[in-house]
Amino acid sequence: MVRTAVCGVVFVVVPLLQNCTVNRFRVRRPEIDNVPVVNSRAKAEEAYIRARDYERRGLLKIAEREYENALQYDPESRVLKRELIRIYVASGKFTQALLLVKNGRKNEDLDREEKRIISTIYLKMNEIEKAAWVLESIKDKTAEEAYSLAWIYESIGKREKALPLYLRYFSENPDEQQLGFKIARLMLQLGKGAMVDSFLVALQEHEGKSADLYNMRAMVAITAGDTAAGLSCYDSALSIDSLHEETIRGKAQIYIERNDYPSAIECYRRLVAYYSYGDIYNRTLALLYFHNRQYAEAEEMIQQLLMNAMDDAELHYYLGLVYAATDRKELAGIEFEKSLAIKGENDEVWRELCSLYLKDQRYDKAYTVALRFVEKFPERPAAWRLKGYVATLQKNFIDAVKAYRKVISIDSTDAYSWFELGSSLERGKKIDSAVIAFKKVLAFRPDDPATLNYLGYMWAERGEHLDTAEAYLNRALAKEPRNGAFLDSYAWVLYQKKQYDSALIYLEMAIGQIDDDPVIFSHLGDIFTKLGRLHEAVDAFEKSIELQSEEEDALRRKIIDLEILLKNE
Repeated sequence: MVRTAVCGVVFVVVPLLQNCTVNRFRVRRPEIDNVPVVNSRAKAEEAYIRARDYERRGLLKIAEREYENALQYDPESRVLKRELIRIYVASGKFTQALLLVKNGRKNEDLDREEKRIISTIYLKMNEIEKAAWVLESIKDKTAEEAYSLAWIYESIGKREKALPLYLRYFSENPDEQQLGFKIARLMLQLGKGAMVDSFLVALQEHEGKSADLYNMRAMVAITAGDTAAGLSCYDSALSIDSLHEETIRGKAQIYIERNDYPSAIECYRRLVAYYSYGDIYNRTLALLYFHNRQYAEAEEMIQQLLMNAMDDAELHYYLGLVYAATDRKELAGIEFEKSLAIKGENDEVWRELCSLYLKDQRYDKAYTVALRFVEKFPERPAAWRLKGYVATLQKNFIDAVKAYRKVISIDSTDAYSWFELGSSLERGKKIDSAVIAFKKVLAFRPDDPATLNYLGYMWAERGEHLDTAEAYLNRALAKEPRNGAFLDSYAWVLYQKKQYDSALIYLEMAIGQIDDDPVIFSHLGDIFTKLGRLHEAVDAFEKSIELQSEEEDALRRKIIDLEILLKNE
């Protein structure tokens, strides 16, 4: 017996008997089948349960790890894969989600379910075109897939592609009436009038008469330009549902477009009585009262609306318009200033505030408003246009020219400002520059009658380019044959060409349209003088003076000269 010690612990080693045969026993190794096998699916299920619990408690990162663990244990599970994809998408990990679905494959190699998932992920990524392409690649689409693809196409403006897909879905789900109306609206937007009409007939056969259906038929009629038929359909809708909101609004819109404000007011009174959407109908009704000149009603409603919305710039603006219309200019000015203090971007408010002073010929005050507008918005064309307009009224053509040139430097395609620039240059005796400006207008609007008239008359006054002037004025009159100013201009071209009889015919036509213009009567006097009808010439000059001609002194001299001739006859 041998004693040995290891780390202080004594072990007794019994040696084998010497000279004895050693019995060798066969080693029995455990068979594999008897070793406990790790149940991967059980592990996957445990991880899945933990993941769901973490997700329920809002611990999404931990939940995500557990979903990943579960899928590692059971990588063939489509359910676990869908859950992990869902959690990736919820966490914004779109790339991981795509990789998990595709697993190295191309989109066209995916099965139907995988393509639907990929499409959803692309939508989440705002890759709408890709989402559409993936859904489009699914053969023999189900109705639901067709609907999803239609929705995507509609959202990106491809309505032509959306329509047949919606129709496909609707053919299998004909009871979804609201979708039917959506399809009808889409047909209207695509200009398919005949198609939408037959579709609505079929819809009525299936659904029967309804206010929604008549309302839609009204929209079809109105789109076709038949407002009478539209109103008739609206009436049919209201006979079924007297408070059908969309119908009442549609009917009111027709009345507004016809300037039939009393009828529109009745519609909106009904809307106000039965529906409430943050005072939106009250606001519209107040504006209708204003346009119908029912200023007391408009003022009362706007004041009520302002009690709950004191910082509403538009309401202050319209209250200012009411005060201006009822000649309470000081109060109007206060309201316009309030509107500008809240939101100074509204060009109309600046113009109306300026107009208050212009009506009283307080040009300095108006000019101050225009300067404020320019200082606040130095790059806004409307501000410089307003400054140019006021400067023109002040006969300050130098400033007017500068203002309109500034507008053009911001927007070189502004035909209105080119015209006003030409007018200001002409009044400032810069004729050649004025011609250039007017020709710019004609480059944008070749048949603009006002520009053709201005150029034609300007040359006629100077006795220049008379044939071109006559051609221009012919084009202007082709657009507006009864325009008294154009007829006068044409008469003056004929006068300068010494065609006095023809000139008289056109001038008398001009007086038939405008009988209170001193310039026209001054021209009439000149023509009568050339025709030797001196008494009538005197009468025409006196009429021009009576109408407060700016050339009174020159006209009186002409009258004196004529009276001398008459005495010598």
